[in-house]
Amino acid sequence: MTFFRPIDRITDSASQSAETAATDFKSKWMIIDGALIVEDAQQILINQFVNHHQGAEFRNLFVNTKWKDVLDVAPMLVSYHPDIEAWAQSKAPWRFGLVFESNASLEELAEHWHTLIHCQHIGLEGSLSRLYDPIALYHLLNITEETRQVAWLGPISKIWLPDYVDQHYFYAERPELADATPLEHAQFTDPEWQGLTDAKRYASAHRLILHVDKHFPDYWHDKDNKHQHVLEQLKKLESLEQVTQKDATCYMNILCRLGDIWHPESPHNDIAKILEDKSQPIEDRLQEANLQALEYELEQRNNKEVTA
Repeated sequence: MTFFRPIDRITDSASQSAETAATDFKSKWMIIDGALIVEDAQQILINQFVNHHQGAEFRNLFVNTKWKDVLDVAPMLVSYHPDIEAWAQSKAPWRFGLVFESNASLEELAEHWHTLIHCQHIGLEGSLSRLYDPIALYHLLNITEETRQVAWLGPISKIWLPDYVDQHYFYAERPELADATPLEHAQFTDPEWQGLTDAKRYASAHRLILHVDKHFPDYWHDKDNKHQHVLEQLKKLESLEQVTQKDATCYMNILCRLGDIWHPESPHNDIAKILEDKSQPIEDRLQEANLQALEYELEQRNNKEVTA
């Protein structure tokens, strides 16, 4: 059974009217990712929204933590209001953070989110866990078992996670389990770690699409699904070696210039062999392959000009 379902707006159900949704927000909350809002998000939220709505509450989640010196890029917990959602969407469309519903107090919610962001995974103790990134949380919750979903959500009863690829919300409700164990530390099971890896790849694919859109728009002419296609290419690249976003961008440049170098009938199997040669670091192999791809592209362009 699928845990999440797509939904277009912040509602309690698919049939709820927009008018009802706009007034029924007393138990709804938002996490605003300050790192994705260029302006001073904290001051804007307090001065323009919190101070003008009776009962509205706010908490910067980096206050009294090891990250207290970078409050301007902190995740911020704030009472939900449609105006805040509209403002956040205008500043970081479908990436601003997330929305959830809970009857817990501000203090209880802040405590739960502090548990989520203080990573205690083996080898990463004390690191920042960006589980307020909606795509990271989506992949984590979607892959794990029901008891763990309940633990990760804690006091959260409903959640809306914006998706910048298909531009809708992933909506889910916390399962009702009587014997659920509360989350003590942000430590991940193997499937959950795989989910976070999938989230990283999902985000990387989105950035690569924007790159290809800008520099190689003709590449898409025979591709049905941009995101799915790039995900498949990333998986192929990652099967060779662990790579960075820079490596992935270089790899996409090669594919955009030469096409499917892995196809048995490709005239560029020599490029594939370069990438498979593990006697060199992956970044060196990619640079060499990209240089040859660029030379091929320039040669093809010159030939067209000569025959024109």
